[in-house]
Amino acid sequence: MRCKLIFTFVLLALFFGCKNKTVDSGETKPIWKTFVKANTAGMLSDNILTIYISGIGSVWFGSDSGAFYYHSNSWSYPPPDSFNYTVGPNKTVKREISAISEGKSGSMWFGLRFAGSYGIRRMNTIDARERWQKYNVGSNYIRGIVSYDLNSEKIWIATTDGASIYTFTDDNDQTKGTLDEIPTSNFIDPMINCAAINQKNGYVYFGMNTGVSYYNTNSRSWSNYFLPDAYQSAIRSLAVQYTSNIVWLGKDIGVTNFTPSDTAQHYTNINTDGKLPYGTVNTVMTDFFSTTRWFGTNAGLVQLKNNEWKTFTTDNTPELPSNIIKALYYDYVKKNLWIGTDNGIAVYNESGVR
Repeated sequence: MRCKLIFTFVLLALFFGCKNKTVDSGETKPIWKTFVKANTAGMLSDNILTIYISGIGSVWFGSDSGAFYYHSNSWSYPPPDSFNYTVGPNKTVKREISAISEGKSGSMWFGLRFAGSYGIRRMNTIDARERWQKYNVGSNYIRGIVSYDLNSEKIWIATTDGASIYTFTDDNDQTKGTLDEIPTSNFIDPMINCAAINQKNGYVYFGMNTGVSYYNTNSRSWSNYFLPDAYQSAIRSLAVQYTSNIVWLGKDIGVTNFTPSDTAQHYTNINTDGKLPYGTVNTVMTDFFSTTRWFGTNAGLVQLKNNEWKTFTTDNTPELPSNIIKALYYDYVKKNLWIGTDNGIAVYNESGVR
């Protein structure tokens, strides 16, 4: 598998251009680093909608102007026109990417926002002759794409009109597979807002307005978790702590966590004494195997480490380019937290950014 990943990156390096090299001076590493389009060649936009880290360590960003990535101190991107679609009566060209994930043999999957039926783009990293494919999932808004380990046979796609599964059918050809719609009877509500997967046990979670529907890949069964009336609010983001299988829900108002077939906890601006800002939690991220969680809000980045709350805003953290946090992703190898805002990218590592 490692050889395949290295080979995949070589192909990506040959295919992509527009790189901007930076040099590590070997000095004490800062806790924060900031990247903005104005001084970072290779960044296509400051308005970040989603973040994903691939198996070879490339940090991918979905933006309102296409996808780009950071790898080994270099920024690069595939041709932005690969994501073109038109909207509105005047046929305005858009390239908004709302979801990114990785599939079999290093294939990269991109979900588009308001793109019409063909809302999925897949980049074939093995065969340059068939670099890009489009898939019709019957919805104009892709809300999430997840897969279970990098060599997964399946890609789960969440949309505003339900969900689908792409299944690879040929180990040697990324372009051969089947795309099947999941019956909407498995969901609390066919309008899905977000998706996440536990990479340890394969549970797949779909967040909706009133609760979560989830699939146990071992028993091949579906279950539901309904938010109680007192804490009911549309779920906008999901993240999982792998070892405990605790699922964290970012909502229009507050945060909830639950464990399948077990208890739940609820956090609001009131019961946290104002430590959790009032309003939408746009994105949630965990450190996967420990007890730190982050919440991206419209009033800054909030950290819950064990039971201690901490808030980062532009007032106390000048390196944060904006208080509107739209996307988070944690690199558990380097311990970097990547933060996407409406005005640039920040990286946080309390031991020094790597």
